[in-house]
Amino acid sequence: MSDFYALFPFLPGARRLLPENLSLDLIPEQVLASASSRLKNILSKRPDYTTVLSAREEVFHYVLMRLLVSILGTDYYYDRFARYYAERTRRQAAHLDDFLAEAGADPEFLDVPTYMSFRHIYPETKLYHLPVKGGQVFFPRRLFPYLAGTVAYSLVRSSLPADVSDVPPAFKDYARAAVPVTVSSGPTRGWGFVKRLLSAEGIPDGKKRILLFWIIPYLANVKGLSVDEVVARVQEWLSRQGGQKVLISWVRSDAELAKKKGIRPWSLKKVEQTDPALVKMLREMGVL
Repeated sequence: MSDFYALFPFLPGARRLLPENLSLDLIPEQVLASASSRLKNILSKRPDYTTVLSAREEVFHYVLMRLLVSILGTDYYYDRFARYYAERTRRQAAHLDDFLAEAGADPEFLDVPTYMSFRHIYPETKLYHLPVKGGQVFFPRRLFPYLAGTVAYSLVRSSLPADVSDVPPAFKDYARAAVPVTVSSGPTRGWGFVKRLLSAEGIPDGKKRILLFWIIPYLANVKGLSVDEVVARVQEWLSRQGGQKVLISWVRSDAELAKKKGIRPWSLKKVEQTDPALVKMLREMGVL
């Protein structure tokens, strides 16, 4: 079953492939760097589903990546991580029967409570597409891959976030390195850097300050948007970032204040003088 667990490392039986008394402090740096790099690919919009590792390496990567994404601490990344394994599972047709049996999801006789325990991320597995009789949901063979992906997604999400209270400090650096920050190649003069911030993805820290210094006053008083429009744009921007969440009530309050007082965005130079750590972080990420 080693090949099976290489494809589905999040199942309980995969623990047999990990060394006993695993110590995170003793993990080689190159292994952690490799897992971090792979997680960055997984969190991107176009992840690679073709990576092939040995069964033990695959399980090891999953454990490390689960810790790294848990450190990032955002539902946005949890969802991307789980969707990667859902889609990867859906594509591995040769192992679907083994996977579903191991997970306790018999697609030919799936009871309704078990069905309801899964989050059905594929439209094909919604209940209105399926026959239900005698308290059981019946999946046609062609939908087995989609059910397997649904089960994989549910298993991964149920394992997140992992307990990271005893994780070595170095893991935090690798977790940040796994954030796939992307920006457009727009102008940098004038308010060009604010436009770059607006197009960025995967900024895990400093979001509230970025909104306060630049994005909210830019949208409110440079673009001239209404408070409701500012809130909607900020919500969309936040959905593409990482780290801790920002209360929308705070966004609305700050947008109302910015509109009322005509507050303009701070210059990059002024923020660099006031909050050099923020500007340094954004430059290291390639956003500025």
